[in-house]
Amino acid sequence: MSSSEETPSRDTPTTPLYQTDETLRTHLTRVTAFRPFADLADAERDLFKAIAGERENDSKCFIVETKETIFYPQGGGQPFDTGVITVSGRKFNVEAVRNAAGGRALHFGTWEDDSTFQTLAAGDMVEQHIDGARRDLNSRSHTAGHVVSLAVRRMVEQGVDLDVIDQKASHIPGACFVEFKGLIDGKFKDEIQSQTTKFVKQALPVKLY
Repeated sequence: MSSSEETPSRDTPTTPLYQTDETLRTHLTRVTAFRPFADLADAERDLFKAIAGERENDSKCFIVETKETIFYPQGGGQPFDTGVITVSGRKFNVEAVRNAAGGRALHFGTWEDDSTFQTLAAGDMVEQHIDGARRDLNSRSHTAGHVVSLAVRRMVEQGVDLDVIDQKASHIPGACFVEFKGLIDGKFKDEIQSQTTKFVKQALPVKLY
């Protein structure tokens, strides 16, 4: 577990700890803001349109901002993390995370026990817990997409007649793809699989830049 002890200032960017240590599954940090989801500006509410749905004006939905976060926000083709934020025995279920203006990470969710009014204040110490199994699956799917792209690039470097450029990808489990500009004939499928398998067997280190 990691921790942050300094009391944060309001409206400061959230430090994305997952960029420097993706192994973190729990972290102690401080709240920088807590507000009802309905109080967000339209542009920020729109970030959660798919997950909030008909709950857009539900008084039980809130946004938590913290000094740092281990929660990966949706982006780069990879889904957001989910999990819980705990404080004094209470649990806030994090259903979605998105980045907003100013480098702020918005954690959308609800209290596990909503039978009584619950709130948080700037400076409160909380503990973040992500769903490790979900993160691992998403991360592996993301890495796999890059490995496939790298396999095609290697084939081109080795003289295979492929005039393609990788453009974008989705790393959502069950809906993964890598999109290329150009045409890849079906006859290259086995060769792409072979080159991808070679990379996997090499167990190459994955580095963030």
